[in-house]
Amino acid sequence: KDQAALLAERDSDPLAFLGRVVAACPTPNFGFKWFRGHSAPVRDHVIAAPDWRVLVLYRENFLALFASQRTARLTGRYIARSPDAVPPLPVLPFVPEEFLREYSHYRRYYDGLIAQCDRAGKAFHLIEYKDLSNRAFLRNAARQIGVGVPVSPPPAMVKQGTTRLLGRFAEPDVVLRTLETLNRLHWLVDCAAIGAMLLAVAL
Repeated sequence: KDQAALLAERDSDPLAFLGRVVAACPTPNFGFKWFRGHSAPVRDHVIAAPDWRVLVLYRENFLALFASQRTARLTGRYIARSPDAVPPLPVLPFVPEEFLREYSHYRRYYDGLIAQCDRAGKAFHLIEYKDLSNRAFLRNAARQIGVGVPVSPPPAMVKQGTTRLLGRFAEPDVVLRTLETLNRLHWLVDCAAIGAMLLAVAL
């Protein structure tokens, strides 16, 4: 089926679609990434069902996330497989009100997700984005979702950006003042390195 047909099938009944995809999976472990804005019934189902295990991927450095998202939108490239595929980095605008509003939404999303797991008695494993490049953390996350003998694949992506974030923005002084109000000056350096993503991730 082409993408349009698959999207229509998925959106008409997300839970039934998920069931069909799981049933067709030829491997012992099946998983997917659930993003904010995706189907709420699927999220509720995964948290309520005992046979689903939950990994929560969190990026504490929201300035790095903000810069990454803006760069991807401007360049149209969300994943780079080699250094040669990384486009020139654009200089990014920074509106404090927009940044703070999005950060508030981000925090509310994660607070709500963790609270929902807690109310349901659902165990979850939290992994910080910057730890994805650590093979031991990846193997531990794989064990959490039932992989008996996890094997770390070689890195499948390269980082699109720089670790020094202040220079990414058109008004660095505004960025600096905004971070000072949040007491988050440590966000100016992005410690994250891209590692291989897990083969099976639920939620």
